[in-house]
Amino acid sequence: MQLTHRVLLVGETGVILYTPAETGAGRALSVNWDAPDFERRVSVACIQSATPSPIAVLFNNGDQSYRKEENIAAGGRQTKLEAAFPAEQFPARASMEIAGARKADGKSYLLVALQGGEHMVRLADALKDAPVMGCGVLPIESTGLVDALADKLFGAEKRGRWAMLVGQHETGGLRQVVTRDGVLALTRLIPAEEPERAGRNWGDFAAREARATHRYLAAFGLQEADGFDVMIVCGAEEARLFSADIPPGTRRRCLTQGEALTLLGCRPSGHENDHFADDLHALWTERRDALTLSIPVPDLAARRTAH
Repeated sequence: MQLTHRVLLVGETGVILYTPAETGAGRALSVNWDAPDFERRVSVACIQSATPSPIAVLFNNGDQSYRKEENIAAGGRQTKLEAAFPAEQFPARASMEIAGARKADGKSYLLVALQGGEHMVRLADALKDAPVMGCGVLPIESTGLVDALADKLFGAEKRGRWAMLVGQHETGGLRQVVTRDGVLALTRLIPAEEPERAGRNWGDFAAREARATHRYLAAFGLQEADGFDVMIVCGAEEARLFSADIPPGTRRRCLTQGEALTLLGCRPSGHENDHFADDLHALWTERRDALTLSIPVPDLAARRTAH
């Protein structure tokens, strides 16, 4: 597949810019928010590139809010969005129809919002001259990734109704993306302190959070008969730390980032850090023709217009 755009992954601790590559995910830049020349470095990398293709901005930070609204009558979609997420607190908002959830008296929608703040302003300043094609959120853009991996690991015909992809991110936090019948059902970004980012501490931390999510889902509809397929991206050392204590109806597989890329038909470059999942999600978005849900970001639009 010919790759036509780049991906800027935006996290809690910094950003990573990915460029099309024959193998793996090519990194053009990785910079933390606390870098004194953050805006300049991001701007230069996005504009003065050997491949100045459009950029998809993929948010994987904690400033995301989601709400499911059912039975929305025709014309009531924007009203629900504005009521749920006031523009003063959530300047970037969007909604999408939930596939298969249409009812006789209306449609069901997933409402999504991003909070404003210093990071959003700084990012907008850095990208004011860049060819941005759109902004999306990782959980929605990677919903298809969850199901694609589950099909490969557990068999498309033997899949459970529920699936969860878990991965630690270099850009900050342990991300869980849960789907039910192929639709985003839940997502969590759990902060991880430095001792918990790898090794035995990470194994205990990730297993504890997976159990917490399972208990939460069980209280809201997950049943043993449904089947729950759990995939954990981690290093080979960390995979050995997970206990064999798996809840009934759950299947679990640990795999490295390189193994996940191979399952998706991508040839790893060999330079990926197999314990982290940033490259996997970025490459998945890079290989999509368009974002699943493009979210307008007023801060970015205002600076591009003024400039």
